[in-house]
Amino acid sequence: MKKLLILLVIAGVAYQYRAHWLPESRQGAFDEQGKPRVLVFVNDQCKSPCGQATDFLDRREVVYEVVNVSQNPAAEEIMRELGSRGVLPMIMVGKVRLDGFMRSQVDSALVEAYGLGVLTQYGQKVMQQHFDAGGKPRVVMYGVTWCGYCKKAREFFADNDVAYTELDPEKSTSVKDAYDWLEGNGYPLIYVGARRIEGYPESLLKQTLAEMF
Repeated sequence: MKKLLILLVIAGVAYQYRAHWLPESRQGAFDEQGKPRVLVFVNDQCKSPCGQATDFLDRREVVYEVVNVSQNPAAEEIMRELGSRGVLPMIMVGKVRLDGFMRSQVDSALVEAYGLGVLTQYGQKVMQQHFDAGGKPRVVMYGVTWCGYCKKAREFFADNDVAYTELDPEKSTSVKDAYDWLEGNGYPLIYVGARRIEGYPESLLKQTLAEMF
């Protein structure tokens, strides 16, 4: 009976969390009006990366909620529902789930949720290149001449009549600076608006283009 009572309490807390974070028909973190929220899942053992994530969000002046899953089965269940890979911090920005902390990935998710204003002045300048004058997303590929996967991406864009802009960090100091700010560590690095795609995962690229256009 006691065990059953504990399970019922856990189920009740999980339901309360779900209603608070996951409104019906939405798989992600949203408020009651359907606006994206930021949740940072941590545990007692996650020191440096979790601290870096919350410090970064503080610098971006973003409102967020920390969810400590240590000895918290209800929060762990919510993490599983959100597709957790067990890597902390797990950051939810609306429907976007990020496993671990990488500044550029968080910036991309924040821009998609809240707009360019969340970035530093230089960050806004860099990310603005990924949108047209009307604010609609553009396809931008950071690539180099010797990259085989860049060649595959170019062929994909040509075969599917996708308009895109290619920027070569090896041919321009300003492009190299932008690429470094984006924490690029390989080629190609593709952006569709604020949406970041590393390498050439063709199925993800197709899915992203379908969602964004």
